[in-house]
Amino acid sequence: MSSEAGSTRSPFWTLVRAETSIVTVVLGIVAITAATFGTIDSLTDAGGDRVTGSFAIVAPSVIAAWACVEAAWRPSPHALHIRLLVRCLVLPLPVAVASAVETAVVTGLPTAQRIIDEAAAAHNDFHYYWGDGSGALAGVWTLFGGYGVGAFIGLMTFLIITFPLVAILHARYTMRSTDLDLGEEHAQGNRAGLIRTTLGLSASTLAIVLIIYGVNEKHGDGFGESLLNAFRVLSDVDYLADLAWIIGIVLIPIAVVLFVWAMTSTVRNPDGGEGVS
Repeated sequence: MSSEAGSTRSPFWTLVRAETSIVTVVLGIVAITAATFGTIDSLTDAGGDRVTGSFAIVAPSVIAAWACVEAAWRPSPHALHIRLLVRCLVLPLPVAVASAVETAVVTGLPTAQRIIDEAAAAHNDFHYYWGDGSGALAGVWTLFGGYGVGAFIGLMTFLIITFPLVAILHARYTMRSTDLDLGEEHAQGNRAGLIRTTLGLSASTLAIVLIIYGVNEKHGDGFGESLLNAFRVLSDVDYLADLAWIIGIVLIPIAVVLFVWAMTSTVRNPDGGEGVS
């Protein structure tokens, strides 16, 4: 009877268990602990001078980023896109929920509310972290904010770091996941094309992130001025946005060349792919 029940275990939970390592679990516990410490510390930080108050929001991102990087060397029989969904959307969720609960409980305590009010009163009735609400409301904000940011960070990590690494370290597995011809005649060209494609995807994704960051923070008005400012970052980190923007602009043509180069060397599987079993 028990063996029969065990054989009917949900495929979803079997997949989640297979994609969860002991390191991820330990890191999750550490992240939740840090989030709790950060929430407590933020009660007196009305000016937002310490970053500890952001730990609860950041905690799911740490798990998502680690889980996606870990996928590069952790073997799995599951398709790559399925692993992406689990590691970006499922694994960070328990940490996001736990961080939201601790935020709601800690900031909802009467003693905590008194500390928040006293800190805000000493800072012109302003509190950087809890001025707009505490308790259950803060917990809801932490849940959706932390989970949303975590999923985004996981996706960016997967596209920029993990996908190229998987293509390099586990080429045949990746070719099955992407429906490329596994025949000996095309294997070498497909492997090279796959690596170029993943590097192009990594470069284009990183370019978008850097350009969005740089365009809002850079000091230069054009490419030339921003290029000059980029060299000043060694002596003044205020010009970091200029450097990021320049790198992002340079990465765009590199990504285009990689994509075009990949298209000329890859051959799709005429049978529709073997799939990943």
